[in-house]
Amino acid sequence: MIRPNRSGESYSSRPPVGRLGPERDAGADQSRQYAILEMEDRGCGQLRNIMGVQDVFRGGARGVVAGHPQDLGPLLVDHFTEHPVRPGRLAWPPVIGHRVSRRRDPFPSARRLYNAGMNSHDRPMTNPDRTPNDHDLPPLPPDTLVFDGHADTLLGIVDKGHHIDRSAEFGNHIDLDRMAAGGLHAEIFTAFVDPTFIPGARDRAHRLIDALHDEARCFPGRLTVTTSADAVREAVAAGRVAAVPAIEGGHAIEDSLDNLREFHRKGIRLMTLTWNNSNNWADGCWPGKDDPRHGGLTDFGKRVIGEMEKLDILVDVSHASPETFRDVAAIATKPFVASHSGADAVTPHFRNLKDEQIDIIAKSGGLVGVPFVSGFLVDEFGAWKKVMDSAEYAALSRPCGYPFPFHAEEDEEVLYECSVPQATLDDFFRHLDYLVNRIGWQHVALGTDFDGTKRMPVEIADVADLGKVTRGLVARGYSAEA
Repeated sequence: MIRPNRSGESYSSRPPVGRLGPERDAGADQSRQYAILEMEDRGCGQLRNIMGVQDVFRGGARGVVAGHPQDLGPLLVDHFTEHPVRPGRLAWPPVIGHRVSRRRDPFPSARRLYNAGMNSHDRPMTNPDRTPNDHDLPPLPPDTLVFDGHADTLLGIVDKGHHIDRSAEFGNHIDLDRMAAGGLHAEIFTAFVDPTFIPGARDRAHRLIDALHDEARCFPGRLTVTTSADAVREAVAAGRVAAVPAIEGGHAIEDSLDNLREFHRKGIRLMTLTWNNSNNWADGCWPGKDDPRHGGLTDFGKRVIGEMEKLDILVDVSHASPETFRDVAAIATKPFVASHSGADAVTPHFRNLKDEQIDIIAKSGGLVGVPFVSGFLVDEFGAWKKVMDSAEYAALSRPCGYPFPFHAEEDEEVLYECSVPQATLDDFFRHLDYLVNRIGWQHVALGTDFDGTKRMPVEIADVADLGKVTRGLVARGYSAEA
């Protein structure tokens, strides 16, 4: 998850427009109610099954994973192990424009900095117009189930009044039609709790999780909240998207194992121990100046790990500090994952994993989910530091002073877009290939961070473009098994 800008609007979301009309101005909750009524009037529960998936997981999932077979934690490890990153056919969606792709370049010298900069090969700076050329993708095995390990779509639903059936109107990455077009069958929808909601993190997480259940009730023929392996298989076999609830940021449990159990009863089956910030029992990878420092997990943090394993809530170490990772590795008795992290050996970044961390995750039986976050795939961090020494940066009205603009003014965002390289799918595959070569395809998954990142590979506008990953895998010689 990349935090929204100063206005509270994430880069990938836009103000609601279109069918909600003036009612949306009364607030997100009212606009959501209005839209739900509209969906019910259209008979949203009677829509046809959109996936057409037959005989999913014939013979059941394979592999030996700790935990009960009906629990979702083992399914995630088992499924991703057997079927990593296999998007299906693409039906062409509407073009989602890039925020500054058609603007005149206002910072030519900053662009020259980039052109002379961090990599020798050329990189496109804007999202090119898409063309409908992806219908000839090779067929996938009939038992393929495509599972993405991380998306922040719930933020737009709660904060902007978006809806899972039509978020293309708002510039989001995910909605039901585009999931079908991209061949995505199951998604881990995370309740990202920004640290600014402390105190109140628990209530914020509940509100986000409730929104997912609300969407499933509105679209019962298309979306199902799933909390077990059998439920995922049944939903996908019936042509519905399987939605798995998760939490991003362990501060949401507010230092209470009872709260953790309450979230489990509400469907949570994965939790990142931290976001970038540290909490009262675990250190994050980029703590604020006022955050506590523990040197890893506290004694209570170790109890959290034990309770998560008891409940079969997957432990997610994306965003955790190296010390927190070390402590998890020392006490974990079940597979754990990094749901959306790249390889530090390919692109140095505090959110990416060192080789020894990658090896430990694989040894546990877990997974590394390769993200679409451009800043993890290429060295945006280093390029932006160079721009910060430029005359254009000095002329900004209110520079945020950060290596990358989480809370940037408009002029700083434009400068960033015009001067910092954006990843391509080749960069995504560099990380994927590195991980596969190091730990085997059985331990590599997809963790896009849809609706939670400002910039993705230029070829990827939204979830409908997942078919391009399939084509890239085939072009690189990956077999149907892998």
